[in-house]
Amino acid sequence: MSKVTDCVADEQHRAQVEELDGGRWAAKVLVWDGSGLPPDGIEQTEVLLTPYRLEPMNPAELAAMPALDVVQLMSAGFETWEHVVPADVALCAGRGLHGSSTAEVAVAGILTLLHQHPTLLRQQWDGIWQAQHRSSLEGSAAFVIGPGDIGRKIATVLEVFGATVTLVGRRAAAAVVAFEKLSELLAYQDVIVLAAPLTEATRGLVDAEFLAKLGDGAIVVNISRGPVIDTDALADALGGARIRAVLDVTDPELLPAGHRLWSLPGQILTPHVRGASDGWDRRADELLIRQLERRATGQPLLYRVH
Repeated sequence: MSKVTDCVADEQHRAQVEELDGGRWAAKVLVWDGSGLPPDGIEQTEVLLTPYRLEPMNPAELAAMPALDVVQLMSAGFETWEHVVPADVALCAGRGLHGSSTAEVAVAGILTLLHQHPTLLRQQWDGIWQAQHRSSLEGSAAFVIGPGDIGRKIATVLEVFGATVTLVGRRAAAAVVAFEKLSELLAYQDVIVLAAPLTEATRGLVDAEFLAKLGDGAIVVNISRGPVIDTDALADALGGARIRAVLDVTDPELLPAGHRLWSLPGQILTPHVRGASDGWDRRADELLIRQLERRATGQPLLYRVH
């Protein structure tokens, strides 16, 4: 197969792709993120490395690339792109690009709540030396909903700290419990980590009924997508100081000023920071090169969604 024309989102990615590729698989690397006028030759694009953002390109922008054959995402989540990428174009998730940093955000939030670090930091600022009662992951029980790359990394870390972890997925598999078992087991869990993609099965999964089944003091962690949780139900539970939460995503997102989630107790709230750690962009470009090689040599593409 001949070399192909690629399109990436910015000059940094172009420089890295050209360096990593070394002229092996890419004939030309264009730069366009969907904003402004497309560059000359955009109609020759066969492989697109998408911009790293929540909103997908729209169909009109994708239509500017009639030769498009592969769309490689820079995120593990793919649900916003599924409905805009043509069915005859391979859509591939960015699996493995953000797994470690996302797991770190989840575990850091859990430990921050268990060890009373918000209170201890306030005491530090106020010059107060006062020990606080703290909990531990040792002996706790945790559900990790979403047994993919990110979920399994989180499960591994929690187990190192002494937690008993159950992976939960759409269907039962080896060492994975099906969604259908959630309801009867929620009351026994100390930590619930949401690491599943947003689908019709997971949208609103954590609602008032789900939260009511959790024991007092349980921690709900969302590093998935905001709409997996019913925001009003979560806010009510937090307001009653019955459960705690670690939220890196919200619904709505961006979370507007004045929203009640900002001021509720018992939570760690971060602005969707999980994936943007040092090195992720180069990992994305390395994945693109692997896909170019597989495409050129007739091997199946990695992490293909459709």
